[in-house]
Order: sequence, then structure tokens, then C-alpha cells
Amino acid sequence: MISPRQALRAIGFCLGGLVYGAILRVIGGALTGAGHGTPLFYILSASPFGIGLFLWFFAGALIPFLHKKSVAILVASALVIHYIGAAVWWLGTDDYPFDALEKTWESVPFEVVIVSLIYISGQIFVWSELIRTQRKSLLSSVEQKE
Repeated sequence: MISPRQALRAIGFCLGGLVYGAILRVIGGALTGAGHGTPLFYILSASPFGIGLFLWFFAGALIPFLHKKSVAILVASALVIHYIGAAVWWLGTDDYPFDALEKTWESVPFEVVIVSLIYISGQIFVWSELIRTQRKSLLSSVEQKE
């Protein structure tokens, strides 16, 4: 049974994930520079398999339920698949993907820093919630056994 508090948190994190994904998609699209920029941030917004926007939406909705081991495994697996998918997609875009990133950095370094910070802060948030919740669940199960 889902408590009203969990439901509200799920809705809030779900909307937060949607906003996070949308910001990455919009800024990532702008940084592609109509083929003259880097596709990296757009790929991060779309990975895996072009469903990245929905990934953050659903990951956000699952955050209040990370105390359940199956949910934690699902979210961690989705993040790992996201990273692998993004790496494969980006490295397959052209012969020198780092050249495009360097060129974009030279043109608009502030935007590259901003979108990097947004992406990294979202990743840190999800992983820290996952680790914190699992650690808390593990400690409470150990205390119950004693």
C-alpha cells in the first residue's frame, strides 16, 4: 500500500525528472549547433534508445520506493544502461567525437559548463538517494535481526 506521503513524493520526483529530462533535451539540442556543435548532451538526454526523457520521468517516480530492493535494482540497472547506451551512441557518431566537444567548448563554454553541472547533479542526486535508501534499509534489517 502506498502512503499519501509516498504518493506525493512520487509525483514531485516524477515531475522533477520530467523537468530534468526536458532541460537536458532542450539545451542538448541547442548545443548540437545544427551539426556544428557536439551531440554529447543531446545523446545524454535521449539515451538509452531515444527514451531518455521518459527514463528520468520514471526514475523520479520510483525514488520514494528505493527502499525496495527490486526497485533499487531496476533504477540502478536503468542508469547503467543509460551510461552504456550514451557511450556507444556518442562514440559511434563520428570519427572524432571529442573534437566536436572541444569546438563547442571554444564557442560556448558557459553553456557546456551549465548543462554538464545539471546532468552531473541529477546523477549524483539519484545515486545518492539510491545508496542512502539502501544503506538505511540494510541497517534497519540488521537491527531487526539483533
